[in-house]
Amino acid sequence: MKEKVFSVNGVGISKDGTKHHVTIVATYLQQRGKVVEIESSSRYDGEYDLYCQYIKQKTRTLKIGYSICHPEDKFDEDYGVKLALKRIKDGDINGKLITNDFTMLTKDMIQCILDCKLKYFTENIDKYLRKRNRG
Repeated sequence: MKEKVFSVNGVGISKDGTKHHVTIVATYLQQRGKVVEIESSSRYDGEYDLYCQYIKQKTRTLKIGYSICHPEDKFDEDYGVKLALKRIKDGDINGKLITNDFTMLTKDMIQCILDCKLKYFTENIDKYLRKRNRG
C-alpha cells in the first residue's frame, strides 16, 4: 500500500513579533485487514431474524508531523515537508489517528484536521518553539 501525503503551511507570529513559517504534514495509509463477522438482526412481523455478515475490514492510519522554519532562513515548502516526513518516519509524531470506519479519514476530513492543526500551531507558536529549543 502506498502512503499518501497531505500538507498545509502558514505563518505564526511569536510573542516577540517574529514570523515563523509552519508546515503541517500528514501521512495516510489504508491497509487491508481481516475478515470480520458481524451479527445483525432485522425485524419483520413482530419477529427478529438473526443473520451473520462477513466484511473485509480495512485499517486507515493518519500520522501528523510538523516543521517550523527558522526566521532567518528562507522558507522552502518542499524542505519543510521533507523535514516533517523525516520526523514522522523517526517516530516524532504530533498525533496519530487509526480507524476501521470507511466514513472516517476521507480526503476532506484529513484536510479539515490539517487546517485545524495549522490554526492551533500558528496561534500557539511559542509553545512549539519552546519545545524545540528544549531538545
